[in-house]
Amino acid sequence: MDPPPTPPTPPHPPAPPTTPGDLVLPKRQSVWPGILGTISIVLGALASAASAWQAVGPFFMDLFLNMMPEETRAQLSSYTESIWTQVAVGLVALAAAVVLIVAGVRLVQRRRVAVPLLWTWIVLKTLAAFATTAMTLYLQKIQFEATASQTAAMPAGVTTIILVATGVLTLGWYLLYPAFIAVWILRPKIRAEVRGWSR
Repeated sequence: MDPPPTPPTPPHPPAPPTTPGDLVLPKRQSVWPGILGTISIVLGALASAASAWQAVGPFFMDLFLNMMPEETRAQLSSYTESIWTQVAVGLVALAAAVVLIVAGVRLVQRRRVAVPLLWTWIVLKTLAAFATTAMTLYLQKIQFEATASQTAAMPAGVTTIILVATGVLTLGWYLLYPAFIAVWILRPKIRAEVRGWSR
């Protein structure tokens, strides 16, 4: 009598691969657009408030002068002579601030148009910075001349040093962020990334 047939051996499951393949990881988005965009929006909002006051503040100069003694009022009357220059500088600074806010929003959204907007802001901010610095030095010089007759006059060299230091610090402060942004968006890596954004 023949032995019963041996049941077929079930097939073995395929062995797991022993050679690693290409590991594809999801591309991680950079974080700088959100950071710089948020900073730009905040700075733009603060600059808008300051620039708006810079544009309308000169119209209240007569009110401030009327609260001063007659002699001081006569000495500071030159403030009112430059009222329209101060208004013009304030309006340019306000325009720059609004452009910075819009550019910041577009940066957060990762839109290519953010870069042309930033360049527009850099130009406007630079013009406003030089104009504001010149106006600050002019008004400070008037103040020195107005107080010289009431107090002991400072030596001419000291006055010059103060004016130069004020000009350098004021201009440097206003141009610090524009200079940083210009250097940042000119980096080849950043320019390559921005080209991949939607318009």
